[in-house]
Amino acid sequence: MAWLSALRVEWARTRARKQRWEEEVLLVQEEMRRVILFCHYRAEWWDKRVALRTDMFLDLRDGVRAYAAKQASILRKRAAHFTALWSTPPGTSGNSASVGMDADNAEAGEEDDRDSGSNYFGANDDNE
Repeated sequence: MAWLSALRVEWARTRARKQRWEEEVLLVQEEMRRVILFCHYRAEWWDKRVALRTDMFLDLRDGVRAYAAKQASILRKRAAHFTALWSTPPGTSGNSASVGMDADNAEAGEEDDRDSGSNYFGANDDNE
């Protein structure tokens, strides 16, 4: 009968582990949703920054507008990238090797991690 007690304990532990992972999945999905919303919010914020500064020379104002437009564009591209990346579960055909940012975002200072030897979470596969 000791084996039955041990089996019950193992079942309870496994059930608790499963419930923790299910909760973690929900938390990560909510975090992903919020990241996309924040990118859109911040892009709108940059769009509004342009109208706030009126006390500048024309060439400086044009530079400030260009910078704000560039930042808003980067954030919109990031939101679109994350939306596409997270619309299908990992390992499915719709989510092939799209781990890092694409080449359009690389010019804006975003790195493409596909060739750097790091996995999706930033850890190096060799160190795990």
